[in-house]
Amino acid sequence: MAGKLGGNGLFPTRSLDEGMDGERGPGLLPLAICLLFVAPLAFGLWSLSSSLSLTNRASRFTRDIAGMFHQGVDFSRPENQAIVFEHARAHGVPLAPDNSVIHLSAIHMVSDSDCARAAADVCVNRGFPVLERRIVIGKARLHASSLRAGESANAESWLTDPSTRVKDFEYPLHPGETAWAAEAWFTTMDQPTGIYVRSFN
Repeated sequence: MAGKLGGNGLFPTRSLDEGMDGERGPGLLPLAICLLFVAPLAFGLWSLSSSLSLTNRASRFTRDIAGMFHQGVDFSRPENQAIVFEHARAHGVPLAPDNSVIHLSAIHMVSDSDCARAAADVCVNRGFPVLERRIVIGKARLHASSLRAGESANAESWLTDPSTRVKDFEYPLHPGETAWAAEAWFTTMDQPTGIYVRSFN
């Protein structure tokens, strides 16, 4: 059967919806099906990229706070706690007193010279990392510190009380050295289950 003649009467023409055999092509249906899969994937990749970027900014923030803690900034004072949240905003990290908690911990590796201040038979933490001090900013009930240890009350308790030993501590410390840790946990609209970061100085 002859095909339809073109405008010059010689060549057959086909509409865009016709296949090579003269049947109608698939139209927009495959494109619509493809979009059903591609759109969620693209959104997921964007969300993952956004989350990684936020986590990187939060890590830089905790490194700064750990450094300030090491340098002697007293974060138990309300005015210095306000600096923490201002610094977070400067890093583009959405920390606020009602959606976050920051744990600041001084962790000391007990040495022989430390034990010289206590009787030899009661210095039970020789060679162990212990919690010297901890300051909590924000809502403590939102998330516990990953540096699990009992709270030390004074300089002697971390020599004599085994509960002040820090569990699951892998940061390299030599006897007599101290590590200054900053942990931050916060929620966002995209991450309602929370984001956690930790840095040492």
